[in-house]
Amino acid sequence: MDYGWSLLPFGSTFECNGVAAYMINDLANRVYDVGKEVLLGLVKGFLTAMVIQHLAAWLLGRTLAGVLGAILMYAGVCLVETCILYRDSSNDPYAWLAAFIASAAGGTYGLLKAGLDKVANWFTAAGRRLMREIDHIMNSLWARGLDFFDITGIAFSIIDFGFATWYLIQFVALIS
Repeated sequence: MDYGWSLLPFGSTFECNGVAAYMINDLANRVYDVGKEVLLGLVKGFLTAMVIQHLAAWLLGRTLAGVLGAILMYAGVCLVETCILYRDSSNDPYAWLAAFIASAAGGTYGLLKAGLDKVANWFTAAGRRLMREIDHIMNSLWARGLDFFDITGIAFSIIDFGFATWYLIQFVALIS
């Protein structure tokens, strides 16, 4: 692909070979389908995360067991959804692209909602526990101003980014 600038307003131009042109045209034709899947994926992801957080807090309490239970439930749901996506899409690369965009957007939103300072506090507490500087991670997390929903929300965002990476790898592997 040869990328350059022109004098036209908003004038970025590029030339590409026939294969790249076909891929770009194919993607343009699928924008509606991909966009619809992204929107549905975002709504489903937010609702799933919220339900799992409240269910885990109700069943296991806002304890370390509750946090671990919520994280395991969310990771399990994401894994099941990935298997269903593979089965239902017949391994369509654009289904993987839609899943990547939805997961990346959901993970980004989750981290922004939690606040970057809370994310830093989460990693600090986790690091201190790994280094055996503290005995109980929940006390450290609470001392840093993180509640149950902050803790699980940040973990869910990290899970979303992990699955987003997998979806992107699948998309790139199938289109190349």
